Amino acid sequence: DKMSRASRIMSRYSLAFVRHGNTLPKEQCGGQDFMRVLSPKGIEQCANARHTWLPIVQDHGPLHCISSSAIRCHQTLREIIGEEGTKDMLSLGVLYDDMLQPQGEGLWEACGYAPIHDYFQQPGGYEFLKAYADRALDSLLEVAEARVPEAPESPEINSGVMVVCGHSMYHNAIVYEACKELGIDQDLPLYNKLAETDGFLLTKMKDGAAACRLLSKLRK
Repeated sequence: DKMSRASRIMSRYSLAFVRHGNTLPKEQCGGQDFMRVLSPKGIEQCANARHTWLPIVQDHGPLHCISSSAIRCHQTLREIIGEEGTKDMLSLGVLYDDMLQPQGEGLWEACGYAPIHDYFQQPGGYEFLKAYADRALDSLLEVAEARVPEAPESPEINSGVMVVCGHSMYHNAIVYEACKELGIDQDLPLYNKLAETDGFLLTKMKDGAAACRLLSKLRK
């Protein structure tokens, strides 16, 4: 059987998807959403993440940072992981640029910060977010296979964790599609309204099965 995209990525890396921290309004950042930076609250949220879920994610191996091209996402990873750990951070334009479509704006106006279950109830909502997730997963797979051309034979061996920083319901959409491809329950990304600096951790168990957990619920 042909392996799914998510399976091919996770034969090489575990995956952590992180939503950026709280930001200043765009009016205070040159009037452009792309230029928004973290607020003092966002900096504090990153410090909390650094002391709560980050050490547990690090237990899964070296971190490989990937960010939306939006400044707030780069800044979030630097604040959580540190300058040294993010010096080779890759900017993935698809994570931001593919949000900038009229249909996306219409869905946002209809639902705002809501679980993607609500977005799926809107006309064209599922199709729009699935198309976004497909492009994101294609791009992440391209990165994973370029960095690790041959997947390890054992499911217990991988090259660490791809830590991907991006945006509220869009991250949920990616994880929802990944969970579908991995054959695991999709309720967590479907019904969770992702808080700032929270996210999802996708890992493989010793038997090769996948698991999806909220970063904020990770415990040593």
